[in-house]
Amino acid sequence: MEGYRYNSFDSFWIIFVLIHVIGSAFLTLLLNLPVGILVLNSIIWLCAAYMNHHRRAGIFLSGLGWSITLFLFTHMPSGYSASLALNLIVLIFILYLHYGDMKLVIEENHIKPVGLVDLGYIIILTGLFLIIAEYVNAVSMIFFHNYVTDSLGTIRINLVYGILVFALVPALAEELLFRGYIFQRLGNGWKAILISALLFSLGHMNFNQMSYAFVVGFLFAIVFSVTGNLTYTLCIHCMFNLYSLFMMAYGESWLAELISGINVGGYHLFYPSLLDSSGNLEKMAVLSGFFIFLMAVLLVLLMLHFLRRRYPAVNREGAEAGWTPGIAFWLATVICLVITVLREFV
Repeated sequence: MEGYRYNSFDSFWIIFVLIHVIGSAFLTLLLNLPVGILVLNSIIWLCAAYMNHHRRAGIFLSGLGWSITLFLFTHMPSGYSASLALNLIVLIFILYLHYGDMKLVIEENHIKPVGLVDLGYIIILTGLFLIIAEYVNAVSMIFFHNYVTDSLGTIRINLVYGILVFALVPALAEELLFRGYIFQRLGNGWKAILISALLFSLGHMNFNQMSYAFVVGFLFAIVFSVTGNLTYTLCIHCMFNLYSLFMMAYGESWLAELISGINVGGYHLFYPSLLDSSGNLEKMAVLSGFFIFLMAVLLVLLMLHFLRRRYPAVNREGAEAGWTPGIAFWLATVICLVITVLREFV
């Protein structure tokens, strides 16, 4: 962890939350100004260029990034710009944590190549994780509203930009932060797994997403702990997001109907509902879904066992392995919870 700038986990967490909260409001305001996109894009890449002002290649890449993202901002739907900009700011923050050195980003986050066998594991784990997450999501939707479906309702006519903005870039930013930084900062044990999953959950700031984000974040952290390769979780996370985008954008296509129609004993594995048409709870669906959920968990454990044999033991002592929450940590956590409650009930 020598390649990281911050020595305080609490400081990092509250800075990230403030970027997420204040940044969202600032971006909404700035993007509504006549030259807001140009100003915002220039600020983002000037920061990147400043961190690399001693490297010609870094300055050139910052200029190239400025050109590409300006094109994207001016051609994609306005609703996508804020999401892309916020994730770009997070990526710039990650670059800052590594002193502006892309090589350090890759090395410290253990981004390594994967082979065909690894891709097989990734595909199988993605399918199992989806089954697990879909059941948790179905349970949470009994109590909470699904905001993801609302916010991504226009993707069908802008799928290419949707893939970039809502699948690829968020997966990269979130994995580098939550598995790359947070998990490694706390070490490689159960404490790191639980805390990284909890903060990944809190970062979504709505109860529906928080429920399955915690489970998925927990699974991602275990995979990273076992393999020591962030490419695994990057790929699984991207496939997760791509699946969600496809089902929302092309929910009426033959392929989406085929996927959503896959069922075991009437329980739909990838598109379950635990409520009937009248909104009443179907107890048999809950029980059969829970049984399938447990089977999927057992299969994941089996896959992790094989992965443990495939990879040597990964032992990392985090810079703050003995960390305990401070005032800044609790303040940032309370901010996340207050926003979540206000969104859900107010």
